[in-house]
Amino acid sequence: MRTPGIEECYAWMECKLDHTLEEVYNGFPYALILGKVVYLEVEDSIYNKESGSWDLEKAKPLMMIGSDKGMHFCTVNDIGKFEPYGAMFESGKDPLALMYKKEKRQECK
Repeated sequence: MRTPGIEECYAWMECKLDHTLEEVYNGFPYALILGKVVYLEVEDSIYNKESGSWDLEKAKPLMMIGSDKGMHFCTVNDIGKFEPYGAMFESGKDPLALMYKKEKRQECK
């Protein structure tokens, strides 16, 4: 049985439920759903095999932020930059950098 997809998506993943965390924050209930990725696919026209990055001009990924007035979306093109994860920290260093393996890179199919 194949997992259903969304027409015109340039990337999709299939996850297996790991666990959920249900909490109440400031009187609002929420659930955090954590899963393990068991399958990942990226459209060939978007994925750059040499660098492992995506062509942002073609993909036009949406970015989302929240505020007291609701959720807001923009694209990388709207804000004119695409910063690495570490840019949001004072040190400028990615705290997860040790997780990235540079020697072995799995090629996406």
